[in-house]
Amino acid sequence: MNRRTFWPLVAIAVVALVSPARAEQQVLRIGTLMPEGSAWAREMVAFMRNVESSSDGRVRLKVYFGGSTGDEVEELDRVKRGQLDGMIGAMGCERVAPSMRIVRLPGLFQNRDEAAAIMNALIPQFEAEAGKSGFVMPVTAGMGPDVFFTKQPVHSMAELKKLRLWRWNADAVGVPMAQAMGFNVVQTEVYDTAKALAEGRVDGVAAIPLAALVWQWAARARYVTDLRGSYLWGCLLVSAPRFNQLQPEDRSAFRAAAAQMSARIEAIGRQQDEELLSGKYRAQGPIPVPVSNAFRTEFFDSARDARERLGEQYVPRALLDRVLRMLADYRAEHVPAASR
Repeated sequence: MNRRTFWPLVAIAVVALVSPARAEQQVLRIGTLMPEGSAWAREMVAFMRNVESSSDGRVRLKVYFGGSTGDEVEELDRVKRGQLDGMIGAMGCERVAPSMRIVRLPGLFQNRDEAAAIMNALIPQFEAEAGKSGFVMPVTAGMGPDVFFTKQPVHSMAELKKLRLWRWNADAVGVPMAQAMGFNVVQTEVYDTAKALAEGRVDGVAAIPLAALVWQWAARARYVTDLRGSYLWGCLLVSAPRFNQLQPEDRSAFRAAAAQMSARIEAIGRQQDEELLSGKYRAQGPIPVPVSNAFRTEFFDSARDARERLGEQYVPRALLDRVLRMLADYRAEHVPAASR
C-alpha cells in the first residue's frame, strides 16, 4: 500500500473511532381509543410528526387508533407485557395514578377552570404514582365535564332516575357514584354505546360533549342537560424502561411535543363544550334543556351525599380534604364576593 492510499484510510478510521455512532431509531407503539379522523386523532397525528421532526428522526411513533389494541385496561396490560410502549386515554391513567380519581367524584368541581387548577397542582403526585407503577406520565389533559345526552328532555331528578343511562364500563368511580345517586346505570364498552342507543337498550348517556360528537351519540340522544357532575381527565403513559432508552434531548423533545398536544386537545374540548351546550348546533345537534334551580340543587345535593358516603372508597380522605382546601382558596381568589 503506497502513501497515497494509506493516509486517507488512516484518516477515515480515526474519524470513525472518534465520531459518535448514529443512534438507532426508536419506535414507540402507542394504543388509544381515539377514532381515526376525530379531532383528538388529528392532534395525535400532529404530535407524531412533531416528535419525529424535533428528534431529527431518532424517535417515531406508531399509533394504533380506534381501540384496535383493546380497551384501555387491555392496552395498559399490553404495555406491561411489552406488546405496546404506551397508551393515551383516561381510565388507564387512574389505574396507575389513583389520585386522578379525584376528578371523577360528582359535584366536586364547578367548572373546567377549577378542575384544571387543582389537577395541574396535583401533577407531581400523579407523576410519582405513575412512576411507582413503572410508567412515565409526560402530560395530562382535561377532556371535559360529564353531562347528560338523552332521547327525551328531562326536567327533574325523578325523570332522570327513570332513564337507563349509559356509563363507560371502565369507569371504576363514575359508575358506583352514579348508582349511589340513584341512577339506573347500564355499562358497556365505548364502542357499543351507539348500538345500545339504536337498539333502545339505553335512553341516554352520561359523557363529555366531545365524545358524544366523536362517537355520534348526540345524533341519537338529541337532548342535552348541562349538569356537570364530574370531569374526565386524560393522560399519556409510556413504559418507563422504554422512555428512558431515548436520548435525553429526545425525551425533552417528546415532552415538549406532548405538552403542545395536551394544550390543543383541551382548547378543542373547551370550544366544543361552549358550542354544543349553548345550542349552536341546534339544527343538527342536541337541543339544550333548561335546568331549573330546584333540579340543579337536588342533583348536586345528591352528588354531595354520594361523595360523602362512598368517596373514601376511591380517594383517600387526606387527598379529598386537601383538594377541598385548595378549592376554597381558589374560589376565594377567583369568585366575586357577591357570587359566593
